[in-house]
Amino acid sequence: MMFAHVTQTFQSAVSQVFNLRTVERRFASNRAAARHQSFNDALLRDGTNDAHASRITHHACSSFVIRHSSFHSAFTLIEIMIVVSIMAVIMAMSIPFALEALHKEALNKAIDDVREVCESARTLAIMRGSMTEVVFHGKDGRFEVVGAGAGEMKNTGGPKASGMSGQLADDLAFAALRINGVDILKLGEADVARVRFYPNGTCDELRLVLLRSSTGESRGLFLEITTGMVSIESDRWKLANEVK
Repeated sequence: MMFAHVTQTFQSAVSQVFNLRTVERRFASNRAAARHQSFNDALLRDGTNDAHASRITHHACSSFVIRHSSFHSAFTLIEIMIVVSIMAVIMAMSIPFALEALHKEALNKAIDDVREVCESARTLAIMRGSMTEVVFHGKDGRFEVVGAGAGEMKNTGGPKASGMSGQLADDLAFAALRINGVDILKLGEADVARVRFYPNGTCDELRLVLLRSSTGESRGLFLEITTGMVSIESDRWKLANEVK
């Protein structure tokens, strides 16, 4: 969307230059026609408007109009430099917005990956009739589904295997990770945290917050224990309370 807006702005600037050139050509043609008419009026007043003079006048003025119009039909170097400068300024202004969009996209993708892994674990537990777990590795930012045939799903590859594991980007980290009310990050006893999903569709309570350290942006993912359904939270004030 942002690049489309930049492109649209540049096209608008170029269009304005074209419109300016069109107005200039029309003005030049009208001015030449006015000069032609003024010259003919002067000849009439002087009584010298014979056929030969008329042909000479018409030929001279027509040649002037053609030369004048041809001169104004091309872009000058200054006009080209103006258009290039406008494009450069717009592109320079769009760089910070592009970087910000890329950062947000990486954070949203990480939350989507965690959501897919949790949904895959819940689906496997119900279909296989046995408990599954989502294991979070705090140090390296990995998370994966284990149990109830999860290993078989990973080995098959394809779309089904894509929701069985994930990896956080280098600048993302777990800011909060609570399972059944226990803050796993503050325990500091183990690198691994496990969320269990049961065949009846229920699961452990999970309250997870991902943080981008460079910008302070955060996203939250919560699991409802009675249904095992995922909800996403982006309100920074609510997420700040989760991190405390």
